[in-house]
Amino acid sequence: MLVFSPEKINADDGSPGDGRKYIVYAVLTLFFLLVMLALVDIIPVLSTDSRACAGCHEMNREYSTWQISTHSKVDCINCHMQSDWNGLANFKLKQTVWTLKHYSGLYGKGSIELKGTIVNETCLKCHSLAKVTPSGDLIIPHDRHLDEEVACITCHVGLVHRQEQPVTAKNQNYQVIVDNELLVQVKPKMYVCLRCHERKRVTTECNACHTRLELPQQHKRADWGVIHGVSAYQQVEPCLTCHTEQTEKAVIGGSMPVVLAARNIKFCVDCHQQRPPVHNKDWQLRHGQIALNRGQDYCFVCHDINKPSTSDGSVGTYCNQCHHWE
Repeated sequence: MLVFSPEKINADDGSPGDGRKYIVYAVLTLFFLLVMLALVDIIPVLSTDSRACAGCHEMNREYSTWQISTHSKVDCINCHMQSDWNGLANFKLKQTVWTLKHYSGLYGKGSIELKGTIVNETCLKCHSLAKVTPSGDLIIPHDRHLDEEVACITCHVGLVHRQEQPVTAKNQNYQVIVDNELLVQVKPKMYVCLRCHERKRVTTECNACHTRLELPQQHKRADWGVIHGVSAYQQVEPCLTCHTEQTEKAVIGGSMPVVLAARNIKFCVDCHQQRPPVHNKDWQLRHGQIALNRGQDYCFVCHDINKPSTSDGSVGTYCNQCHHWE
């Protein structure tokens, strides 16, 4: 026998639980509607067109520097989205999150910081190793770098989205002002190559990367390792061309640039922390006369009068270990 329950018949008739259920349905419907709109590019701000990236102030730096880059004809999604349906879905979902953050003010008023990375496979979709043509006299075996799993952006960081750089005659045609900062097109710096080669114990000889670059004539002297300091003391700027990093150049200047260079440039410090050949067995007896002949300023490039601090880059030996100078 069938038994009808009045409670079950009226369970959906205006009960509080029924109202919550319809709210959930409405929220889910709205969510899936937004996702579908994004997938078909009906919402302009979620378009795959690169111009959509200029719609948010947080992207000013990235969009403006992309416009002056060598990749200005390449749409953003070509590098920042995988070229399959899964990649499209993930990218659209991220766009939805980015849009919500923008309109909710979670990004703040400034520009965002790039946190993603570009894998080598993305670059190789357009670039062929057979067509790589470095400018000038450079020798860059890209295939060897790929075999060693060196990421393209290790050398080409800042190729599209720039950082602040000083203007020079060479780059003045590739510049843009964003948020009162001057941004220009940059190329890989030689110190990036040198530091990586040193870490991986790869040759740092000039002719390994250059076909026409030769050592300066004075560098070919047999005693250059001894007398190079005299040349640097007279004019240190030429030394900085090859033997310094961008961050190190920032501390070189003032009234004693050679001292700051010798104590802050890694290339100099690594060698100066070792005892020079000229400081031989009888150096303690001869150094006073040499200091009088050449001038004490040469000594103070590496040494201090009093015991140095641990952070000033000088060597551990100082004058008042033996002398009593004021």
